[in-house]
Amino acid sequence: WNLPHSELQKVGQVQIDRSLTPSNHIGHPTLVIFSDGSPQAYGAVAYCRWKVKNGGYKSKIIAAKSRIAPLKVINIVRLELCGAVVSKRLREFVCKEVDLNFERVIHLVDSEIVKAMINLKSYGFNTFAANRIGEIHQGSNSNEWFWVCSELNISDLITRGCEVSQILED
Repeated sequence: WNLPHSELQKVGQVQIDRSLTPSNHIGHPTLVIFSDGSPQAYGAVAYCRWKVKNGGYKSKIIAAKSRIAPLKVINIVRLELCGAVVSKRLREFVCKEVDLNFERVIHLVDSEIVKAMINLKSYGFNTFAANRIGEIHQGSNSNEWFWVCSELNISDLITRGCEVSQILED
């Protein structure tokens, strides 16, 4: 009980900027959405990435969405694919609700299998995969999906959980 209690005390220290637009931005932003899946959960997190005047980039979190994995054990590829569907749905939500014109949209997954599945047509897969791949194709282009190694996938925090102190560090 002491650990959750001490973690709750730190929640007040977490600060998230209310404005998505930095003062020194150039042009239109890029919407970057990371997705992941694990035996515990699957989900996605969306960031707004701006080019700034000093030549660098500034990213701001927009939204995150997660789901608890089903109790019935399914393989990790299916969970990663479910995370990709959440990513596509999060994209639709952000594009509808945020008053920004995104120059480009990038979806990042850490499963090479899911990335390859998205590049193929939805037929030829079993019903579970075909339905999810079809939904992904309806709301995005396969050339917007990229692979990223697990160590660089920030949505890993959604699927594996973390302590508040780790959020404060990142």
